[in-house]
Amino acid sequence: MFIAGRDGPYAFDLAPQFWTILEAMSEAGLLACPRTVYDELLGHPDDLANWAREREKAGMFPYPNAAVQREFERVCTYTIGALP
Repeated sequence: MFIAGRDGPYAFDLAPQFWTILEAMSEAGLLACPRTVYDELLGHPDDLANWAREREKAGMFPYPNAAVQREFERVCTYTIGALP
């Protein structure tokens, strides 16, 4: 999502509000991303990696822990139940 968005219709200079909304959702505790996503973003030293570093400091990319795993299980169970 991040790389495709940045390289496409949600480029930082074209849709700054998209990135602001992601930040606000993260700060409100409504959005977090897997740590593996953060690691992937840092593999490309660019503006997106810099953006991710700043969001990591604010908690957008938490390390997996028991609470994260429980929430992941809840989301997976819901998603599987929603399949036809």
